[in-house]
Amino acid sequence: MERPTIFLSSTVFDFADLRSALKDYLELKGCRVQASEFTDFERPLDAHSYDACLKAIEQADLFVLLIGRRTGGMFDEPNQISITRAEFRHAYALAQQGRIKILCFVRSDVWDHRQSVRDLEKSLQKDHTLSDERREELVYHPSIAMDKPKPIISFIDEVARNAETAAAAKAMGKPPLANWIWPFATFTQIRQAIDPLILNGLSVAGASGRKALEEQLYLLLQKVLPRLRDGAIDPVNLVLNLRKTLSLKTDVLRDRVAIEEHTWNRFVSGPAYLAMPR
Repeated sequence: MERPTIFLSSTVFDFADLRSALKDYLELKGCRVQASEFTDFERPLDAHSYDACLKAIEQADLFVLLIGRRTGGMFDEPNQISITRAEFRHAYALAQQGRIKILCFVRSDVWDHRQSVRDLEKSLQKDHTLSDERREELVYHPSIAMDKPKPIISFIDEVARNAETAAAAKAMGKPPLANWIWPFATFTQIRQAIDPLILNGLSVAGASGRKALEEQLYLLLQKVLPRLRDGAIDPVNLVLNLRKTLSLKTDVLRDRVAIEEHTWNRFVSGPAYLAMPR
């Protein structure tokens, strides 16, 4: 990827600052970033904004999903499928075709609250005085951690795909793709996960410069390193062989070391030293 294209998928209002910071960081790295609150991709006047977002995903190399406390706008109201979840499903279908890579992040407090909800659910199941409706109302009550716990937890479970993983372990299906989830609390944690996927953390210009430098060093070493039997001599081996011949220890290096003339000649001549019987 000379200039990777990255699609940022999340609810906008609770991730506004993070999305803006991530967009700036990735663009400084030479990436092209698609985010719905910016004019980063085409918005046909005869298409719905949701459809435009789904279409834009098809042009991306990397789909970055951020799950937080808000559910966001609904793509499928009866089934409580948010537009963010619909974007993930579209990206997952593309990932199955090998057309995109997916990276998923969940806010740490949301991740922890998900487990708290499950613990509460198990506890309330023991209370037989509660109706199913009342039990669900208590378990999935809105809070600071999640505005609508049920669809958010269901979304996280869909990304994790634990049931599919368990079935695959029993040879009852294929293991799922892209089911890694990174809980995060800081921007640095997101950056550290994305960096290896975009030119090993280098900008496009930096990666190009490194490659050019590698090529120049290779050509230079071809001219200056001695060769033996059509292969360049590794200077590290020369030093290691000298250390072995002289039985050098670290403490000896503090003093002067006497080297016999024939040993020194073999060392500085390179090929002769490597060729000597050992």
